[in-house]
Amino acid sequence: MRRFPSPWTVEALDSGFKVIDANGQSLAYVYGHADVRDAQIAKGLTLDEARRIASNIAKLTELLGAVRPDDDAENNLSDKRHEAEDTTPKDAPSS
Repeated sequence: MRRFPSPWTVEALDSGFKVIDANGQSLAYVYGHADVRDAQIAKGLTLDEARRIASNIAKLTELLGAVRPDDDAENNLSDKRHEAEDTTPKDAPSS
């Protein structure tokens, strides 16, 4: 089972932001445009919107409860939430 230890932090990039975990693993990239008009033309995000989204992603560990090192996979609440939210049909053909 892979773990992404908290705290998650946001690192600025030239054209957006990167969310990384405590081990330095990249978790998400959120890109934006410096100019509002460019963002509107491209139907994309502005840098401010990208920053806010990346910041909210980084806060997920706090909102969902950070996994403690002594947690095992069987008792991990976040794993149980993930399994409960899994909408994949059980009889779906594997690819």
